[in-house]
Amino acid sequence: MTKHNVPNVNKTSHGVFYDDAVGTTNDAWARAQQSGLSPLTTDGVDIYTVPMGRNVGFAGGADANALAGVPHTSVEIIVQSGTNNIITAYPVPG
Repeated sequence: MTKHNVPNVNKTSHGVFYDDAVGTTNDAWARAQQSGLSPLTTDGVDIYTVPMGRNVGFAGGADANALAGVPHTSVEIIVQSGTNNIITAYPVPG
């Protein structure tokens, strides 16, 4: 997750958190659990897209210019399927 604290133009798409990645991800995970959000399951992972109700990040990859000004109001959390073991999390347009 901490790789999503800074832009990375070597990746096509790379969401960057405005604030602390760990704290924002913990907040998103709590929201997902409290709301009973169902994940998309694919290739051995569960993907949760959690609406945060506020802008939590921005595009910081090679696509940054194309997505300039697009609010990233959700956090995508990827966990090992059937567990709460977080693989990664990053802000996405919501």
